[in-house]
Formats: sequence, structure tokens, C-alpha cells
Amino acid sequence: MRLGRLILVIVCPILLWANEVTFNGTFYKGTIDRYCIKPLEDTSFEMKLDSSRTNCLTFLDSSGELGKDCSKHSYLYADNLTKGVTYYIIEARLKSSSTTTNYTLWVNASGDIQAGVCPSYALAKAAGTTGEQMAFMMSLSGLVIAVLLFGSITYIILTIKEW
Repeated sequence: MRLGRLILVIVCPILLWANEVTFNGTFYKGTIDRYCIKPLEDTSFEMKLDSSRTNCLTFLDSSGELGKDCSKHSYLYADNLTKGVTYYIIEARLKSSSTTTNYTLWVNASGDIQAGVCPSYALAKAAGTTGEQMAFMMSLSGLVIAVLLFGSITYIILTIKEW
């Protein structure tokens, strides 16, 4: 028990503050995998996507595409990433989506960043849908909740007014 606590205290913080992350995945026919990067300080980082077929690596933020490279060993370097940005997005996909291919995405930062599968796409994969279908379902559920909430408030106000 004491050894387990020691491992948690020593090993876990090291894993949480690592500047290099490697993602292994599989491209399926027509899919795009999205990874979110959140800088915890002003930093720069590099990313490399390796697969046996020609792939495309795209780097995006809320303003649009910041960089793109298509090859079997795609590589991008991003400089001047600011701390206040919610997420930068890395899109990984095959150039021609005809087969299933394994890939490795490597990300290395000069400062601290959080990196992982984007939350909406992780939820979509868990639900067995695409990211676009999950976004539509979430939007539709938000609209239904808004209509029910404001409809019930309006009904209550009109009922009280009739008394």
C-alpha cells in the first residue's frame, strides 16, 4: 500500500507535465480524427503524422487553417501559440480514403500543453457516431430543452395573469 502511494506521488505528476505525447490510431474509410491542443503557457510545438499511406495533417484554430501538409510522414511546426486560446485543433486523415490504415501522431511542445482527443469526438466515438452527427444531436437536444424551458415559463406567466 505504501509503495502504491509513493508511485502516485512520484510518477503521476511526471506523466501530467510531459511535453511530448504520442497518439496511435486507425484511419477508417472517410474518417477524420481531431485532436485538441490547449497551451498552458505561450509556446511553440511540432507535430508529425506517420502512416503507410499518404495522409494529411492540418492545424486549425477558430480563425481557420494555420497549416497543412500531405505525405506519408506529414510534419508541421507551430510557433507563437498563445495561452488564452481555448483549443487549437489537429486534423488527421488519409488523402484518399479507400482503405483502413494505422497511424501515429507525435506532438512535442517547448512549453506545457494539454493534448487529447477533442471532447465532442471522444463522445461521438463512445456513442458509435460521427462528430457531425453528435454535434447535430447535441444542438437538437439544446433546442428542445430551450423550447420546453421557455414554453413552460410562458405558460406559467400566462396562467398567473388569468387569475
